[in-house]
This record gives sequence, structure tokens and C-alpha cells, in this order.
Amino acid sequence: HGVGPGALMRRPATWLVVGGLLLLAGVAVFETLLGDDEDAARPRGDGDTAPSQPGLPDRLKAAGASGLLYLSVRRDAACRIQLVRLPAVDVETDVPAPDCRFAVAPSGLVATGFDCDEPGALIRSDGAVVDRFDGCSPAWKPSGELTFLRESSVMVVPRACTGTVDECARAILTRKQIEDPLAPLLEPRPWTVREIAWLDETTVAAIVRGTVRAGSVRTTPDFIAVFEGRRLTELPSFGRTRLEGLTVDRAARRIFVSGDEVQGIFELDESGAFRNTLTVPGIP
Repeated sequence: HGVGPGALMRRPATWLVVGGLLLLAGVAVFETLLGDDEDAARPRGDGDTAPSQPGLPDRLKAAGASGLLYLSVRRDAACRIQLVRLPAVDVETDVPAPDCRFAVAPSGLVATGFDCDEPGALIRSDGAVVDRFDGCSPAWKPSGELTFLRESSVMVVPRACTGTVDECARAILTRKQIEDPLAPLLEPRPWTVREIAWLDETTVAAIVRGTVRAGSVRTTPDFIAVFEGRRLTELPSFGRTRLEGLTVDRAARRIFVSGDEVQGIFELDESGAFRNTLTVPGIP
């Protein structure tokens, strides 16, 4: 009580989310960690070891993997968040979560709420819910500020916040500011911003779903739009029925997204325009 989310966001980082190393072999690693064994569904306490192939800790150590790996598992139709210590592959925390998708702050605070029919939540590593907020699709800035979507506006919670998320949240990119540069491309209604991810403190990528007319045919695809502040820098002609899982590699200025049929990788130049675009078949 009396400690707002801003204070929790400011706690020094003492962990590492392993991303780049696991990205290329993500499916194999997650299958290795969780496996198909019934033992994967057994509740674990501190220090338990996740199911693994023999020699996996040694291989991870040799590859330089260390820190905490945050992952979600579905158990008995419910979601849980696990913190797995690498390279030992020890499950240090196993807590219930309202959502199987989540975003992790530099401080280790977890934000959930990708289902916009439910409120978002902030969860500590011990499973305690710090706050709930009116919004969805949370994303953390590199500075550790929490952002999320509320009725297609991008909201931010300043790090100096000492109240609740809803008390401190303010719009930094309003629905109208997003809509105005998209107006020549999309039908007026309906359209929504579905997910966001930050490439740096001022550049945000967004999945936008809107209605497009091509002659007499109207479709409602998803697009990736990139904003530098309030300026639309890029809207690639990459539309699918559904896109999700928006993530970024900030160092390489790359955007990753998956769709019904393909996965896309977009590489930006310093101006925010797309330098390279790669699509590969999606994982069924």
C-alpha cells in the first residue's frame, strides 16, 4: 500500500530475459523445457528443475545463456508464468496469471492484459497482483515506462507515478493522431490498434486493423504501422486477416510479427522507413 507502479518500475534490473539466443530455436527450446512429459504439468517449487534433455544446462552455459527466462504455460485450462533460471534450467517461480501473454519490464514486473475484454494487470515475480488497469496490450518502453492501449489510444504511465495505473495514465498518441495519417488509406470505420511495441523511447510499431477498399471489394486486414512521436513513418503493404505476437529487436531495429499464413520480419533504417522486409511460412 502507498507504493505506486512507478516505484516498482524503477527497481534496478537484476535479471535478463533471454531473447535473441532463443529466438531462432525458440520452438525447440520451449519443447525441451516443457516437453510432452506429464511431469511438465506437475506444480513445482523453488529450485525444481524443468524437464530437459540431458546436457542442456551445459550447452546453454557454453552458449553464454544466463539470467531468467520468463515463459507461460497452460495448465488445466489456466495460465501460469514460470521464471526459469539459466543455464541451470531451474524453475524458480511458478505463479498463476490471468493471461498467457505478457510483457516484462526491465525491473522484472510483469504486465498482462492482451485480451481487451478483460482489464490489464501488473504482477510481481511472486505472483502478487500489484494493480489492475483499464486497458490492454501492454508494452514497456526501454526506460521502463508502462504503455498500453485504451480505445486505440496509446497510454503511458510515467515512472514518477505514485498512484494507480489508471490515476497516472495519460495519452501520448491519441486515436485521432493515429487516425489522421491513416485516413487516406483506410475506411473511416471500423478500425482499431491491436498491439504495440517500442523500438526506442519515441518510435512505436503498431498492429492496426482497418477496412480497405480495392475497387468494389472491401477487406479488413491487419497492417504494421510505425510512428516516430506522432508522425507516421511507415505503413508497409503487408496485410493479412490477422497479425499478432508483435515483438522488436531494438538493437537491430527489426520488427517481428506472425500471421495466419506467414511470419514477417521488418528491418527499419534510421529514418523509420522499412529497409528490408522478409516473410516466411507461418508455423501451423
